[in-house]
Amino acid sequence: MNSGTAKTCQASQSMYHPPCAEACSANGSTLEIGLDKKYQRVQQAALVAKPGDTLLLFDGIYNGGDFISRLHGSASAWITICAAEGNEVIYRGGAVALHISEASYLKIKGLIFEQQSGNGVNIDDG
Repeated sequence: MNSGTAKTCQASQSMYHPPCAEACSANGSTLEIGLDKKYQRVQQAALVAKPGDTLLLFDGIYNGGDFISRLHGSASAWITICAAEGNEVIYRGGAVALHISEASYLKIKGLIFEQQSGNGVNIDDG
């Protein structure tokens, strides 16, 4: 039995938002992702990410199909993929929205996955 406090989701018109997404904080660099940012897709930022970095997504609807391979943080410097505070980041459609392979010490926070025909997130070999 869990003695912790349960967290609830907030309802919007058509979807539920992740409960209490914590603000992202980086031990390393912050790699910004969005239509008007240096990186338009998570997989682009993941190619240059190092332990302790944060891949920070901004408002938008992102198409499914991002594939990330060999993304490794460390025990003392996790890599974080998350929505910027106050932003709504939605992965919509695709067979798999986000496929991560051979990864370690990785956190994913505050992203919404909807309307995938397969898995919203697939993590394997890590």
